Amino acid sequence: MGWRAKVSVVIPAYAPRYPVLREVLEALAVQQDAEPFEVLVGVDQPPPPWASRYAFARFFQVDHPSPAAKRNRGMEEATGEIILFLDDDVVPAPDVIRLHREGHERHPEENVLLLGEVIWPEKVRRTALGWWVEWGHVHFDYRRWKDGQKVPPYAFYAAHISGKLSYLLSARFDPGYTWLAYEDSDFGLHLPEPRILFWARARADHRKDLTWDDIVLQARAMGRMRPYFLTRNPRRRRRVEGLITRWRHVLRGLRHLDALARRCATHPRLLGLLYAPLFRLAFLGHFADGLRLALRPSPSGRQAVYPVPQQT
Repeated sequence: MGWRAKVSVVIPAYAPRYPVLREVLEALAVQQDAEPFEVLVGVDQPPPPWASRYAFARFFQVDHPSPAAKRNRGMEEATGEIILFLDDDVVPAPDVIRLHREGHERHPEENVLLLGEVIWPEKVRRTALGWWVEWGHVHFDYRRWKDGQKVPPYAFYAAHISGKLSYLLSARFDPGYTWLAYEDSDFGLHLPEPRILFWARARADHRKDLTWDDIVLQARAMGRMRPYFLTRNPRRRRRVEGLITRWRHVLRGLRHLDALARRCATHPRLLGLLYAPLFRLAFLGHFADGLRLALRPSPSGRQAVYPVPQQT
């Protein structure tokens, strides 16, 4: 791979987030004169009217709404040696493409992946909920790692990660994840012997106003998708899985902590450690409720793993 290897940026996009997607493309436009790259944007609805202003970006439409289908198609359409995955609400810093390319020059091994950092907005980070999200291992585990450290395969966070196209094509994102949970970790676990390095020097801003309602949605999505994830990755099953499954009808009662967790979520960041048990218990209640619905028998007698459509 040459020092001017081309980077293909793959972004799964959703119409409600087109305004933020435009910020992502503006951030990438700053880098286009110095770095050879292309941008592939997968959509399941017509592209926005302003899409033609970004000549370096190519929009393609897929029938399936899942990010998995859009990322798979993006890899198929890519012409670069390096794939950089970004989410449509993750705005990269001006040097992100250069840092990922240089990282792959330093680590030319086929199976090396570079996990860039995603930074929550400052107004989120100032809250107790923001502290818990950064340290509570709900979305990302960045605070656990140092720059350059090797991290587990489940840490394939497709919000901001890069790898060699030839290697990434050895697996596929699974569109069977009908709620937004586990689909990118599943991909990482199905790659052959991945070596994921935390590339903290490459940063991007997460343009999302995180609220407790977002945490509830995430918990329920994870509960809904956990049985499907375990059918594909049975070695990830832990003893606690059986306990939660058996006690899911009781544990869902922890959802009643919602009102208190919602009030505490906006308190100052310094209180995050104090409120962490509350947030964790309320999260578990919604996870257990999602799991209960995932395991609920369907009218045909089969387990209904996907009772609701894709959440975006």
